[in-house]
Amino acid sequence: MKTLIVYYSLTGKAKTIAEVIAKNLTADIEAIQDQKDRRGIWSKIVAGFESMQKKSTTIAAAKFNPNDYDLVIIGTPVWVSGMTPAVRAWLTQYANSLKRVAFFATMGGSGDIKTFKEMEALANKKPIATVAFTDRNIVKNNYQQQLDSFLAALK
Repeated sequence: MKTLIVYYSLTGKAKTIAEVIAKNLTADIEAIQDQKDRRGIWSKIVAGFESMQKKSTTIAAAKFNPNDYDLVIIGTPVWVSGMTPAVRAWLTQYANSLKRVAFFATMGGSGDIKTFKEMEALANKKPIATVAFTDRNIVKNNYQQQLDSFLAALK
């Protein structure tokens, strides 16, 4: 099964998870590039507001065509109980190219269920698996059991 992992990561936590999943699945991987500068406290406040308002953003063109893959795994941080504007933009742009999807999220504590429902609606596909990792568990490298369950559900 040819697999692509696309993700957005501001702090590096979603990137960490995406890389681990890609290694386990021997998958292609691509970071979604938000064209808006999200560094700095004010930008983070605006980003949270945009997420809450279900706003999109401008993203760079994708390197990989999702239509070429049997499965696309999409990862996002949870911002104010929602996906990032960059992931929203990617899903809006590529939803019609997706055959099968799975989702992962990184988060401070909650919001994954709402985020996954929003992602499913934009993808217009029910995910074959979802998993959410807390920032604390990522930092402590304490997520292997969740990862193993997610990977098993993909097979």
